[in-house]
Amino acid sequence: MFSIISCFLFSCVRQHTLRITTAPHNAVVLINGVPACYEHPCIQTLEKGSYSIDIRAENHLPQSFSILLDSDKVQEIELKPKGGWISVQSDPTQLPISIDGGLVGKAPLKRIPIGYGTHVVDIPDVCFESSKESIKIDAGQEVHMLLKPKSHMSTVRISLLKDAKEVDGIVYADGVDLGSTQKNHVIPLCTQHVMVLAKNGWDQTRINLLQDPKEHIVLQLRPLEEKQIDGLLGFEPPECVSEGSVDQECVQRWFTRIRKRAEERNEHIHHEGCAHE
Repeated sequence: MFSIISCFLFSCVRQHTLRITTAPHNAVVLINGVPACYEHPCIQTLEKGSYSIDIRAENHLPQSFSILLDSDKVQEIELKPKGGWISVQSDPTQLPISIDGGLVGKAPLKRIPIGYGTHVVDIPDVCFESSKESIKIDAGQEVHMLLKPKSHMSTVRISLLKDAKEVDGIVYADGVDLGSTQKNHVIPLCTQHVMVLAKNGWDQTRINLLQDPKEHIVLQLRPLEEKQIDGLLGFEPPECVSEGSVDQECVQRWFTRIRKRAEERNEHIHHEGCAHE
């Protein structure tokens, strides 16, 4: 009699544990259409009965099934990928990346979901030649790419003058030694900074050949001890010249500091998506 009364009071309800493990682990588990778990594994204590289970995860095919919960049960579910992933690096870094014509971000990109099939990856940057590459993605595949686009180039003459007379010096474009001022130089179209170091002087300037195309850049010789403070550059190279010779390692350290400061201040020159190290 007591058991009958107890069963009546508590509706004779029995509960069981349902444990669902999923692959991938970040799958969402819905029970009777209601999200039940966002964590792995999904553990629910439910009344005895039938339940509809739906399991979904980004870039995977969903899976649905029904289960009769009349005891503690464990389900292991592995979802099938409906696409793959792509990781993209660029040299130089921080270049914009497009997939099938749509901009997806700047390199390096890690594990970007992508549908299976053939896709076109490109760098939509006017500073560089097109570097379109076709890739085929199979279900569950992860592809790693390294894009090394060629810079659009421009030919310029860079002169260093003293009292209207040309002085020989060493030309640096964004820190790269181009050699003597006595010849024309082919430099990347998106070069940002030009400097000339001579035995008895120097000068520098910022340039923007995309907005202001030039065939001849003229600098004026200034004494080595004279410093020109610039909001972006901040550092000057007279200390790199000693007794009529140029310390190349010193110059490279100087340009490394320039690039670092530019990154810290986010003052790179960008031309319709143009980005530089």
